[in-house]
Amino acid sequence: MLLFSLITSSRQQLRLNIVCSWNEDKTEVVVKTTTMFAKVIKKLTEQFGMEEGTLRLYYDGDTCRQDINPKMLEMKRGRTYRVDATVESLGGGVAV
Repeated sequence: MLLFSLITSSRQQLRLNIVCSWNEDKTEVVVKTTTMFAKVIKKLTEQFGMEEGTLRLYYDGDTCRQDINPKMLEMKRGRTYRVDATVESLGGGVAV
């Protein structure tokens, strides 16, 4: 399990356990309740060596959009939450 922090103060932190759908690897991310998911997605994309825009995060079945933060999803500081990560795939159509 990898661990990285996007904050320096523990006052408003919470932990996100990121579970990757493609290989079941887990990464723990420590963030503030006000950290936008865009920052989390960018950091994970860099860490996993993925193309920008291909990673999607889901919490409790809902998409963690880049323009929201954990507080908007009613995540509380001091707790740990499971967040699922998937890779967006395009295509798959059949040419006739």
